[in-house]
Amino acid sequence: MWDDHDIFDGWGSYPERLQLCPMFQGLFSIARRFYLLFQHHTTLPRAQELSHLFGARNESYSFVKLLGPQVALVAPDSRSERSKKTIVSAESWNLIFDRMNNLPSSVQHVVLLTTVPVLYPKVRLG
Repeated sequence: MWDDHDIFDGWGSYPERLQLCPMFQGLFSIARRFYLLFQHHTTLPRAQELSHLFGARNESYSFVKLLGPQVALVAPDSRSERSKKTIVSAESWNLIFDRMNNLPSSVQHVVLLTTVPVLYPKVRLG
């Protein structure tokens, strides 16, 4: 799973004109190459052929994997489609839920792996 720091701090949180500029896109391309190599042991061309890496765009790398017969790992790609308004597109969420709905009936636990906190607890310091 990759975070903005694997690309550069704040990736996806910049205005669209910066996110789409050649320098930002070049950095993203290099970061994606090494993310795929080191975390999925594959290359971009092979990743586009693999059925376990998926998303609404060809450059999204969400996955749902079994960790034995009773546990599934769900990891939405929270960087490839990131913008100031979106973390994961609705289309990618639909694909994730489709895969989760097709998990074997033996699955009793689903572990959600995300780099974005699901809840922000209110903690008083002091």
